[in-house]
Amino acid sequence: MRPLTDEECKTFFEKLSVYIGRNITALLERDDEPYCFRLQNDRVYYVSEAILKKAMSFGRDGIASVGTCFGKFSRGGKVRLHITAPDYL
Repeated sequence: MRPLTDEECKTFFEKLSVYIGRNITALLERDDEPYCFRLQNDRVYYVSEAILKKAMSFGRDGIASVGTCFGKFSRGGKVRLHITAPDYL
């Protein structure tokens, strides 16, 4: 899993802001523990940093997914949000 690039962040947050507006900051600036967005196999995952640290001890091939899948980047670079994210939307 890797962090999103600046261009990927811009594209992803623009799409996400259509649905939740300015509440995107509430996803990243939580009081209980820090969360972040990570990319693996063109899918964007929302994962706590504590779980992310534990998952990094495994190889990329050993991890199917970590966290909640928010969406997927298409080949054209567009984002499609997945149905696994309605709890956060």
